[in-house]
Amino acid sequence: MRNYRISLFVCLSIALGAIGVFFQSVTAQQNKTAPHRNVPTKEVQKPAKPATNDDEPVAVTPKNAPDTETATPKPAPTLRPDQFGNFRNPTTNSKGQVAFLGLHNAPGTSAGYGHAVFIFNPDGTWNVFRENQKLLNLKDDVISVNGISINENGDLTFVGQLAGKEPLPENPHAPNRDQFISKPFGLFLRTAEGTKVLVRLGEEVPNMPSFFSSFANSSSNSKGVTAFIGSYSDPDGKGLFIQENGKLRLIARSGQRIPTGEERVFSEHYYPSRINERGEITWFSRIGSDGGGIFVLREGKILPIAIQGKSAPVKYKDADGKEKYANFIGFGNRAPAINNKGDVVFAAFFDGLEYGRGLFLKPVDGELQLLARSGDNFAGGAFKDFNFPAINDRGEIVFVGNYGGNERGVFIRRSKGIEPVALAGQKLANGSPEDIFNQFTWPTVNDRGDVYFYGQLKNASVGIFRWDTTKGLRALVRRGDKMPEPK
Repeated sequence: MRNYRISLFVCLSIALGAIGVFFQSVTAQQNKTAPHRNVPTKEVQKPAKPATNDDEPVAVTPKNAPDTETATPKPAPTLRPDQFGNFRNPTTNSKGQVAFLGLHNAPGTSAGYGHAVFIFNPDGTWNVFRENQKLLNLKDDVISVNGISINENGDLTFVGQLAGKEPLPENPHAPNRDQFISKPFGLFLRTAEGTKVLVRLGEEVPNMPSFFSSFANSSSNSKGVTAFIGSYSDPDGKGLFIQENGKLRLIARSGQRIPTGEERVFSEHYYPSRINERGEITWFSRIGSDGGGIFVLREGKILPIAIQGKSAPVKYKDADGKEKYANFIGFGNRAPAINNKGDVVFAAFFDGLEYGRGLFLKPVDGELQLLARSGDNFAGGAFKDFNFPAINDRGEIVFVGNYGGNERGVFIRRSKGIEPVALAGQKLANGSPEDIFNQFTWPTVNDRGDVYFYGQLKNASVGIFRWDTTKGLRALVRRGDKMPEPK
């Protein structure tokens, strides 16, 4: 399945190590919700901007200048309003549709930039969903969109900001909401019928006196079941919520005891996958202040997949030559992934004399297994770490692998083994001599075996790239390309 991971608001950034982002990201905390995209609820004073227009879409990293103190990097060309400036991570479904947020220059607006959701269809056509959309169930407009995911029907779930035409929801138990909520955000679902709001900031949390103060990591399946991470205030906390048939359920919250019989409790850190067609979702949570674990919601129950300090399926021999199993010692605050069958894939750290990092799979009806570990070789190097895993219903897994010094690559694991999709230093086919890959983040794979990812090139260009077994690696869209028009 395609890991939704995906990422939050007031313009989320894409965790690309050492790369400057288009606009200010909200910390990867949120998740906790992995690379998590939190909706800010208070105005934060920002540092003064330089004289240049930082809000104009720019490349993720500056172009490398000659190795002299006086050299000045070549400025990026100013883009027209009809050209792509930057992107947010892609999300795909089993039918082959891929959706992403595209940013563009918008002179004369208060922000200086605009954005729209673009959906690329298997037949080569585009659907475009722009900001300033009317709602079906509220007399208000959606003026911004972030953190999108697409389901099997092609429906979009996202966190967005309202124009503020309607007051906060009535809540007699929350007289101090205004000090927590500075802007009217909501959780939305867009179908062929139009866009409707599912939950708004200020609404009451189920079975609690608190009210919602932020949303993140939303996703819906084709049956209309929506999952999201919600922060709540007065009293404060965070939890995983499910909405089904118009009713909200709290699945897990900070302070709730974990389902292992231990005294440890969930903290305020959640890094979830998207929800699958079975209504299941998997996530990483920190446990108290000294641990963490991978959990899955299945048949209405929270089940542990892997717990820090517990045994991992990694064998080694101790100093006496006796065979032992390593223990999990961490999960790196990284979101796991789940497919529509219920198979879960995640990255973790383990101890032992041959300690390291690994990529693990928990089949829905099988035992936890190690797929790859640091030190394993591929044609080009040896793995050091594994990030952003995603899995489709055929069991194919994509991830960003670290190797060598600080190199990265996008890889796919299929029945014949692990193979590279794109590597740092690799030239983009049919590109210019400077079109050499530099960074990658959040790959996703559909049931056709097509891989999509956000990538950066060494010439400071960025784009959404695609790979398949017939045509190989190529760009879907890049900075400077003309944007498709709404139809």
